[in-house]
Amino acid sequence: MAEDPRAKSLYRAVGALIAESRKGKVPPLTQIDLARRSSGTLSRSAVANIESGRQRISLFQLCEIAAVLEVSPKELLPPVGRPQIQSAAEVLEGTDAEARAFLDRLRQGAGRQTVLAREPED
Repeated sequence: MAEDPRAKSLYRAVGALIAESRKGKVPPLTQIDLARRSSGTLSRSAVANIESGRQRISLFQLCEIAAVLEVSPKELLPPVGRPQIQSAAEVLEGTDAEARAFLDRLRQGAGRQTVLAREPED
């Protein structure tokens, strides 16, 4: 059975918050630093997989990571009710080729000034 896309999105959001918190430390912690300080509960590859959303994180691991980062576990969770930001791949998944091409053209034009014009009415 395929994993629910909402679960995938949640794990990616949690992972991104962990990575952001880890990198925001002064000095920034590496994934190896985080793994070593986790009392042996995480490996560097587990940290990398959690941060990318590829590995599910247990409540215990979340609390362990929060303790190492000296933040509340709540700070490593996305706000309730806030829509999750989806990757372009998720948004385009199942989209037909014509729609993907249109979205690619929009993305390529991002940052350029766009002028919309109407034909004059007679």
